Amino acid sequence: MPPIPDQRTRRIAENEVVFREINERLERDLRAVSADETERFAFVCECGRQDCELTIDLTFDEYERVRADPLHFAIVAGHDEPDVERVIETHERYVVVRKHESTRPIVEWTDTRER
Repeated sequence: MPPIPDQRTRRIAENEVVFREINERLERDLRAVSADETERFAFVCECGRQDCELTIDLTFDEYERVRADPLHFAIVAGHDEPDVERVIETHERYVVVRKHESTRPIVEWTDTRER
């Protein structure tokens, strides 16, 4: 894995990746039992806080729009870390953050989706 600038930035990115992996499995399992693209499901907040246990309600389409870019993460409003990411979209139930370029190596390297 390519180096990340500092330990804090690396830890935050790694935490977000773990939550993203949980959501990937969750989406796969939910799609097996529901084909309703408009139904909202409780996805985990993909923030960098190790102790975060909050969820955000997303449709499959909303989740897929976030996942279209490996640098994007869906989080609870106020859970952003401005020194490593910036809010690029604000929605009623969640916000989307884009990781700074310095974290690109870790978030792309750990992305399980083919682009």
